[in-house]
Amino acid sequence: MQTNAADDGLTPQLLAELKILVRTPALLVACNDGGTLCSAEGSSSESLPLASAAIARALEVLREGWDAGASSYAVAYDSPDLDAAVLHIGLSGVLDVSDQRFLDTVTAVERELRVGPTVFRYRYRYDDGLPGLEGGFHICTTWLIEAYVAVGRIEEAWDLFDQLVNLFGPTGLLPEEYDPGTETHLGNHPQAYSHLGFIRCARLLDALSRN
Repeated sequence: MQTNAADDGLTPQLLAELKILVRTPALLVACNDGGTLCSAEGSSSESLPLASAAIARALEVLREGWDAGASSYAVAYDSPDLDAAVLHIGLSGVLDVSDQRFLDTVTAVERELRVGPTVFRYRYRYDDGLPGLEGGFHICTTWLIEAYVAVGRIEEAWDLFDQLVNLFGPTGLLPEEYDPGTETHLGNHPQAYSHLGFIRCARLLDALSRN
């Protein structure tokens, strides 16, 4: 399995030749689950390489992905750009959520990418072949809510969750994106992953009382 190849998948094409940090948490989860499956099947010789690859990649990302100037993890090595997906470096367990680097990354996403009730995936520009600008993604909003919960900022998690609830339309469904400037919904409607993120946050917050 290659764990250090350039990413040319869903990440914007201008970053296709860089080592994309934001795909790493999913990759490490896949390595971990693959290793567990191999062990369960009695194939320990196959599980060890997966575990070793996961550890090596995690250490590399923690070392190379940090941008001291931005005080946060960035979208890719050698790039100062911020992407809301970097929240998964803590949410996935690659980095302990109590680590100051994750706390600072949450603050950076909040400061640079959150606008009212929505969170943009990124602010850097690239040519995706589509007209107009993207809005904030509801799934990114749920990532920030989950990050607030992880670092103990429960009231702020509840507040952003309530703001997200207020964006549900008369059908009780969420679209893909929201433009806070025009207060209009954008993208696919309804969008499944918006609801998956919302449900996850609802379950997390249901176990936590409000002050």
